[in-house]
Amino acid sequence: MKIARFSINDGARFGVLNEETGRYHLLNADPLYSGFEQSGQVIAPSEAHFVAPMLPRSKVIGFQSAFSESDLTESGFGAYFKPNTSVVGTDVPVSMPNWAKGQGLSVTPQLGLVVSRLCKDVPESMAADVIFGYLLVTDVSVPELAAQDPVQAFGFDTSCPSGPILETGLPSGEFAFAFDAGENGYDGVIHFDLQSLARRIAFASQVATLLPGDIILTGALGEKLRVQDGDEIVFENTALGVLRNPVLK
Repeated sequence: MKIARFSINDGARFGVLNEETGRYHLLNADPLYSGFEQSGQVIAPSEAHFVAPMLPRSKVIGFQSAFSESDLTESGFGAYFKPNTSVVGTDVPVSMPNWAKGQGLSVTPQLGLVVSRLCKDVPESMAADVIFGYLLVTDVSVPELAAQDPVQAFGFDTSCPSGPILETGLPSGEFAFAFDAGENGYDGVIHFDLQSLARRIAFASQVATLLPGDIILTGALGEKLRVQDGDEIVFENTALGVLRNPVLK
């Protein structure tokens, strides 16, 4: 099921995509807490502005490792936090913090997991039970500060563009994507399955209690690229849409 969140005349609203018509059926409330009761209102994507499909209740947890690195030790995960103010939707500018000092920002495409319920110390065997859905995330950081000051490096406002679609049932298999940042970019394919994510979910729940709406980043899907003021970041996947963000000082 594909869920989006829109800014329309009466505020932010959630909608569920009817894939036959390409239109969204608006929901009465946040589906994470209130289910999927429809309001009866139907809109086309062109009639509303997409915003981040899920705003974390408290935090984003990420790891300084690649998606493919699934055999890491606890000391090798390199966990870091981003506040909920880091999360923005598509078309929202990424603001370069003044401590980037002209060296630019590092960006990587990542697959984000939205947590469905309050949980702590989740066993790997039960990791699938705490996933509400999946979304595209561009992880933005100041790489020169990653080792000595991860708060400044990873946690500044707008450093976690997310969306535009939240998919509740991503099938196992090949996950193909395209990622462009400024004049550089690449296409990639990873193998996606729940087992490859289980250790990260379990470890994240050991680091901190997870709350509904929290986002777990599952590691870089490809190489890091550099961006500067005036560049545009575009992350695209057939199932999860196109996440597009300009970079501004």
